[in-house]
Amino acid sequence: MTTALDATQTIDIISQMRTATLPAHEKLDNLIMASDLFSDRESYSRLLIMQYCLQRDLEPLYHDASLKELLPDLESRSRLHLVEQDMADLGLTLPQSEEDTPALPLPDLASNVGWLFVLEGSRLGAASLFRRASAFGLSDCFGARHLAGPAEGPGTAWRIFAQTISTQPFNDEEKARATVGALAAFDHAAALTRQYVDGAQKG
Repeated sequence: MTTALDATQTIDIISQMRTATLPAHEKLDNLIMASDLFSDRESYSRLLIMQYCLQRDLEPLYHDASLKELLPDLESRSRLHLVEQDMADLGLTLPQSEEDTPALPLPDLASNVGWLFVLEGSRLGAASLFRRASAFGLSDCFGARHLAGPAEGPGTAWRIFAQTISTQPFNDEEKARATVGALAAFDHAAALTRQYVDGAQKG
């Protein structure tokens, strides 16, 4: 006999997070694209600094023991070192950490899955941004390494992540915590965008 609770528990965790974060995702995309970051290298540098801060703040996720049990290739997915190389290419100084940087990893696996969902999902959009950056001379060897994506392609990397997470036996409460984590990650990315991209433009 199938109960209502059984039906609820069959909702895919990735689909749940994607649906719940769609407005936040669109808001972040609009905030970034409205800032005209791909007109030249100077404008692009603002996005690069924002990306560095985001990857730096969330780097602990890629070394979290519980997450590594789910995704054995997790550490190799980190893009922090690529952003650092991109910044060095363009002669940019690494900004210091802010006092209000979120404490990661979080105390539970489900919340960390939500934060990681946002980082790993951003690989998909990075492919189109890479093509735009190449228009002013950047490449996977200079200035845009972190946008270039893995050798197997961003779609393959995402499918491996999504399929792995979806097969885990998360209950409704854990799915809810993961969703809250994903929303918090989008909020953090938006705050960094306002600080380093939108705010810098207005300044």
